[in-house]
Amino acid sequence: MTFGARYFCEPTPEDVQRLLAENADRGLPGMLGSVDCMQWPWKNCPLLGKELIGGKDKESSLVLEAVVSYDLWFWHSFFGIPGSNNDLNVLAYSPLFDNMLKGVAPPCNYVINDHQYNMGYFLADGIYPKLTTIVQAFSQTLDIPYFVRFNKYQIAKRKDVERAFGVLQGKFRIAGSPCKYWHQSDLNLIMKCCLILHNIIIEHERRDRDWGRVVLVPLSEPTVNGHVFMSSLKNLEQHLQLRNDLVNHIAASPSRGGATGDLSSLEGSDMEFVALPSPEGDYGDTDL
Repeated sequence: MTFGARYFCEPTPEDVQRLLAENADRGLPGMLGSVDCMQWPWKNCPLLGKELIGGKDKESSLVLEAVVSYDLWFWHSFFGIPGSNNDLNVLAYSPLFDNMLKGVAPPCNYVINDHQYNMGYFLADGIYPKLTTIVQAFSQTLDIPYFVRFNKYQIAKRKDVERAFGVLQGKFRIAGSPCKYWHQSDLNLIMKCCLILHNIIIEHERRDRDWGRVVLVPLSEPTVNGHVFMSSLKNLEQHLQLRNDLVNHIAASPSRGGATGDLSSLEGSDMEFVALPSPEGDYGDTDL
């Protein structure tokens, strides 16, 4: 078995159940991880493609989309989209939800406030669309204590992926500096190697050694073939119901922040340093 098959693979049913249990203990049942993107500057990008892949500050770059769990383990990565695309455009090309939509993802069943759910969700910032598998913070809390408390939970847990990006760039200097290679295939290979080595180190230094080995588990055949569209995940009613259930679940958990409605135990979190997303536009404006 190659290193990629062990350290660069989709979560198995056992992994999913462990992630559900651990995130439920953190106060967010049903959470599979947090998703975000980072840009890797490409210093020696060929002149022919510089205008097409220009990223932040008009520098050429490529985008890495990743899903990370609490222990900074990379469960999903999608690399190579030009830096001129934002996170929403990257998601449109990403295979993040393909297994869910094809019916081959590991089972993910949980209950919140007596409501049954069969798909896990990811924490994301405000640029992502309102899908049944994405949970965002409230753009306006109106000083409602339950909404403020939920936002602090969501933003704090969403930092998992941003911390992982920082660790990746700090650990491997080549990923934290503008890349000087000429061919994109080299960049793809370098990023994949960095992610695999990162997961190897995480398993050796930080992960619970009792979590078990990655086992190749046979899954059912895809129910959908070919290109997969995310239109079936655009259910605004279910999206809002899931978030409201999480708000009520967190509010009803005094062990996770003192008495119900008490925010004192969350003081000093990084929320005050993070600007909340701007008010969302019309739900129908997002076309993936």
